[in-house]
Amino acid sequence: MKDLVDETGRFGEEKDMEFSMGKTRSVKFAGEMEMIGLMLRGQEIEKAEVYEYLGVKMGVWEDYLQSHEDKVRSRTKKLAGMVKAAGKGILCRPEMMRMMWKGAAVPAITYGQEVLCMNKDLRGEMDKAQREVGLRALGGTQLTAQEGLEGEWGCSNFEVREARAKLGFEGRLRFMGTDRWAKKVYMYVGVQCRNTRWEKKVRKIGEWKGIENRTPGGTVEQWVSRERKEAEQRGLGDRIGKAQGKSSLKYYREGEFGGWSGIYDGTFGSDLLFRARVGALETRRRMRWLGGTTECGICGEGVEDLEHVMLKCEGLKEERQRLQWENMVEEEEVNIVRHRLGLGREDEKDRKWREDAMTYLKIWKKLGGGVT
Repeated sequence: MKDLVDETGRFGEEKDMEFSMGKTRSVKFAGEMEMIGLMLRGQEIEKAEVYEYLGVKMGVWEDYLQSHEDKVRSRTKKLAGMVKAAGKGILCRPEMMRMMWKGAAVPAITYGQEVLCMNKDLRGEMDKAQREVGLRALGGTQLTAQEGLEGEWGCSNFEVREARAKLGFEGRLRFMGTDRWAKKVYMYVGVQCRNTRWEKKVRKIGEWKGIENRTPGGTVEQWVSRERKEAEQRGLGDRIGKAQGKSSLKYYREGEFGGWSGIYDGTFGSDLLFRARVGALETRRRMRWLGGTTECGICGEGVEDLEHVMLKCEGLKEERQRLQWENMVEEEEVNIVRHRLGLGREDEKDRKWREDAMTYLKIWKKLGGGVT
């Protein structure tokens, strides 16, 4: 190490370069021997336990990214709080909060994830922060199933984001010229069979996503595009699988599984529409855990669940007729509820169903439906 530092000093003298000793530190990451004082052009390099380089904090502990994880954890909480606070007083709350979160917050907290392998507990905290922001944006509650929220908000979880990043970087390394240092290290690790944290993680991601479609040839752009797309598809498959076991997503899971469609505007009716579409509307049956009655508070006939509200409530019959909603057909209840809530109709041009559904749900609430 001393020889390398001396060589650096000589190179600086030849090129007439100045070194900033205030930013230069020596950090001992491994080894049993005591690190001697290192001198650079006659000045001693200060020792440190933590050093930040290119925005990444590295420390001398066994988990050398511990300090960086603390930094990311703090940044995640701060940015989530800022986005939620900004969403209180803006028009088109869902769309604006989504733009702020995906366009500014997510890049800031996922910086360097192509190469950094951080604790999965941190990823869980990032997913939790994203959930809180999404619920605030769309007007949801803690009753909302995660799979429904991800689908309607169009935001992948951080496991999928990490997979996309690392698989994309692996592709870049494979196609990179051998004159690049990153390629040299990649080849050295492979030849020496060094089972690094990054190698383990990429291998695990590959097993999760599947590598059967990898074929020789092509370009780096094609490789990266394919791997990222397949990671997204695997994430969607996992989400659909989890949704199958959740009764609250009975109507939501029957067709295409979500995606941001810009149907929400942050109004009260929009909030009710979101909750209804993902099975989180506060009907009396849905809120039965509070100990109250499940009987419909408007017509007094039958259990008040989403199907009753959208199809059967006699107190809302006149409103259904005004909207020209067709009569209920036996054994088609699920499809009719989906149709009235616009599930599968997001791409229709006029989206009249959206205004109809929001108006209907607001009247339901005004007449005393649900649990306050």
